[in-house]
Amino acid sequence: MRLACLVLLTSVAIVGCASSYQSAHVLAPGKTQVSAAVTRIEQIAEDGDTADEDGIYVGDVRVAHGIADKVDANVRLTRAPGSGDTVSMMSAEARFELTAPEAPAALSIGLPIGILWAEEDELELDYGGLVVMPTLYAGYQVSPGVELVAAPKLFITIPDEGDTQLDFGGSLGVRISDLAQTWHVQPELGLAHFSDEGDSATFLLFGLSIGAGN
Repeated sequence: MRLACLVLLTSVAIVGCASSYQSAHVLAPGKTQVSAAVTRIEQIAEDGDTADEDGIYVGDVRVAHGIADKVDANVRLTRAPGSGDTVSMMSAEARFELTAPEAPAALSIGLPIGILWAEEDELELDYGGLVVMPTLYAGYQVSPGVELVAAPKLFITIPDEGDTQLDFGGSLGVRISDLAQTWHVQPELGLAHFSDEGDSATFLLFGLSIGAGN
């Protein structure tokens, strides 16, 4: 995949990899949450120089459900409208909490797997590839209902054409919710770095997620 195509054709992969919008605590069994987020992507550097690429707004919707003690799962649809094509990714993730649910410091791991595709003006679908995103979630309860969440991650892009790419990213967010976690607001900053055949690009992400559930 050429670096010139990254801003459009992998913008959804960047968001899916570098933004998280989740607590480090997994959902309790039977608990369901629905959330929506808007993220702005800015290319801040290319080959060490300041880039002048236009930013991209990306929206996504996520449904998460607690399926067992210390285990939850979610599906997420992310879409990036473009001037010609709309690029989308549908991902699914299982998460496993490594610490006690009541602990103020939380650690969990997840493995989102997503499928990329582009929709052309003629409503034709063009398969873009597969993205695998091993993620570590580390959270700390600053005060009741306020959690600081860091989520470093790798992302493995397996494009429809070309070689598999291994890159990295991460996010830092503040999750604000009620004590029962029936709603949340989570502003977040993210960073993603891509390299391909000697070229590289760095992206800054900032956005907001709002969600509610039982």
